[in-house]
This record gives sequence, structure tokens and C-alpha cells, in this order.
Amino acid sequence: DSDREEYAVKATVSYRDIEGNALSYILYYNETERFDRDDWDDRDDWEDRFEEEHTYDIDGILIVDGAEYPVYGRTETESDRDEDSTETQFVVQMSETRTMLVTQESENEGRESEQEYAYVIRENGRTVERSEFSFEQEDDETEIEFFLTRDGRTQTFYFEHEGRHGIRIYVGDRFSGTVYRVHVETDADGNSCYVY
Repeated sequence: DSDREEYAVKATVSYRDIEGNALSYILYYNETERFDRDDWDDRDDWEDRFEEEHTYDIDGILIVDGAEYPVYGRTETESDRDEDSTETQFVVQMSETRTMLVTQESENEGRESEQEYAYVIRENGRTVERSEFSFEQEDDETEIEFFLTRDGRTQTFYFEHEGRHGIRIYVGDRFSGTVYRVHVETDADGNSCYVY
């Protein structure tokens, strides 16, 4: 629940960066549902009876380290009998010349789920930093991929876990760079450790 009268929703995000530093931000916003005339015209189609789609405009503020930044964007949700997905895209106005575009996507279908997160920072219309993170899980397989482009350099990290093949970590990307194979071992006291 929001603790600010002017906003209906409050979202607090807390996480640790790759160096272990604790970071957080607060997003306050209102959602306004958008209606499309075509949505009503398609209701007679048999398949569409099981499908639900909603689009919301987002308007609010982002608070980072006590500073407030205007936020605007859109969220789209779609669900049917065995699949649901959400895509949120918003712009944070960091200054007159600096913006951050944030995209979040999630999709669930049966035993498969996928989440993607990306942001792009632009200064005077030029991209100065870009980051993408994706997480995919299906049965006993997990994949994590991370890209960061800053100061003309790109860092890539890829993690893969398959039940029968163990854990593989790629630094560079999954087709080149350094590959680590990780195995979980249990000692005589029943403690687990990772050997690579």
C-alpha cells in the first residue's frame, strides 16, 4: 500500500549488486487502464474467450538516495489458459539532458518461466550505459545472462545449470571466453561445497 496520498501503488526494490553492495529504490505510481475498441470487437472469436489483455499507463516518481525523479510509461498484461505475460516499460527523467529507459518482461508457460530486465541511460540523446539481465527456468534447467556496456566496453556473464551436466559459468559469453564447470560435492559431515 502506498503511504503517499497522490499515488495508489508503492513498490520497493532492494538488491545487491555484483560487488555485494546493498542498493534500493522506491517507485510510487498510479495506473490508468487504456481501452482499445478492437478488444471489444474480437470478443466473438472462440479462442479470445479464454484470453485477457490489459494495458495501463503509468505516471509517478522514482526515489533513489532521497532524490525524486519523474516516471512515465506503460504496462501490458496478457493471459490465457496456460500462459501469462507482462511487459512494463517506463522512462525516468533524471535531469533535463539525462533519461533512463527501463524495460521489464516476464512470461510463464507451463513449467517454463522467463524474466528479462534492461535499462538504457541516455545523455543528450546518446546512449552512455546499457544493461540487460535475463533469467530462464524450465524443469531442472536454469540460465542466467547478464550484459553491461559502459565507457565503450561490454562485460558479459552467462550461467547455465542442467541437472545432468551440472553448472557451467561463462565469462565473456556462452560461445567464447572463459568457461568454468562447477560440481557440488558433499563432505563427510554432510556440508556442500562447490568445486570448479
